[in-house]
Amino acid sequence: NKAKEAQALLQNMKDRYRRTRNADMRPDELTYGAVLHTLAQAGMAHEAETILDALEDSGQDEGIVPSLTIYNTVLNAWANTFQRNYAPRRADSLLERMKFLSSTGKNPAIEPDTISISSVISCHA
Repeated sequence: NKAKEAQALLQNMKDRYRRTRNADMRPDELTYGAVLHTLAQAGMAHEAETILDALEDSGQDEGIVPSLTIYNTVLNAWANTFQRNYAPRRADSLLERMKFLSSTGKNPAIEPDTISISSVISCHA
């Protein structure tokens, strides 16, 4: 499936960049956004959040700070997931994480917006 292919391509780019330090192989925010969007469309929320978690953990090393769009894409993945009993809790948790990171200044650009709230509401519907 296309989502798994996108995930594999991202991993391949990351591995190649680590080996070669070739800047052309370094995944950027657009790359991450495209992969996360593909995962969200496929309902692969757990996989999308795992990528977000890794970005948060290594973002400074990778030079990427996850944007509001990245977070909203992961919230959208939870809204589209087949894991309906798990989605509301995960979406609520991610929304709280966004509020915390933005209010403490760790990532002020990710204050939840109407898209964030709408995605969380969709998880509860």
